[in-house]
Amino acid sequence: MTRIEAASAVSSAIQVWNTLISFAHPDLPMRGFHIIKLLELSKMTVPEYYGTIMIDELHDAPPVMVEVLQRSGLPLRMLGDRYQNFRGLDLPFSKANTILTCNMNVSLRAGPQVPDYVNPLLDIHPLRATSPYSANSHKATEFHEYPLNGLPDEPTVMPTLDEWGVLALVIRGRQQGRMVDVFDPSDSLGAFISDCKGLLYHGQRAAHGALRRYDSWDTLAQAQAWNPAFESVEKWLKNRKNLELSYGTVSEHQLISRPSHTVAVKLHDIKSFELPAVAIPETLYCLAREGSRQELARTISMLYTAVTRGAQRVHVPNSHRERLACLDKSASLRIS
Repeated sequence: MTRIEAASAVSSAIQVWNTLISFAHPDLPMRGFHIIKLLELSKMTVPEYYGTIMIDELHDAPPVMVEVLQRSGLPLRMLGDRYQNFRGLDLPFSKANTILTCNMNVSLRAGPQVPDYVNPLLDIHPLRATSPYSANSHKATEFHEYPLNGLPDEPTVMPTLDEWGVLALVIRGRQQGRMVDVFDPSDSLGAFISDCKGLLYHGQRAAHGALRRYDSWDTLAQAQAWNPAFESVEKWLKNRKNLELSYGTVSEHQLISRPSHTVAVKLHDIKSFELPAVAIPETLYCLAREGSRQELARTISMLYTAVTRGAQRVHVPNSHRERLACLDKSASLRIS
């Protein structure tokens, strides 16, 4: 490349870059968290002509995003639900005068039976607010029990904590002669299963994000010792006589309408959905690992989010009263 060609290439690259990071560009090519990273690294502020900034789903927003947007000095309107923060932390609310925070605690999709179930849960949440959860008095949401370690009679969506929970439900369906499908929007569950087998049978380091940190199956098993879903999957995988762990997948449209079979999902993938019927697996009631204040908050937040996805019916395991009593006892020990 000649000097003239090199200078032309550099000039073009600079022009492209300046277009990408320009707030004046009509299409604003850089979006999402990338624009937040740019603002933080360059210490730029949002131009005043944008007027008001609005943040939805504040419970998923990293604190740095709130800090960057607050620095702009523009009116900031934030909507979020502190009880949907799966990290067990409070929302990144600011006390600045330019900030209006609004906690979402009213449901239009569900009947008053849902608040009757979740408000006692929220009362033991370490970050509980003063305003109770309320719902639509003109609707009805039925609660039903299903057998522990079983499945509800009707096809439902069953939200789990992670990939282990999804696979444990697929295995449960196989063992009980029931079809359990999977909602896998990232199309990564197959790679997860393959990496599990590689790590277990051959000691191969996994590429999947949920497994990458572990250098052996024993190390993984130690980290997952608290997880009953992992125990179920491990037992299945170690029995080489088992058939391949095959499963059907459903689309988002099938998921939010009326699926033909029970569908196992990761709770994080459906936390903004409204569903006709949901079933809460007993594993969501279990305090994980050290059972700290943060773990208690995480457990209650996940239960709250799962239950409030249901509009018409919510199925809970027949052990749920004992599980809730354990959570209540754990909360009482922390208060005392």
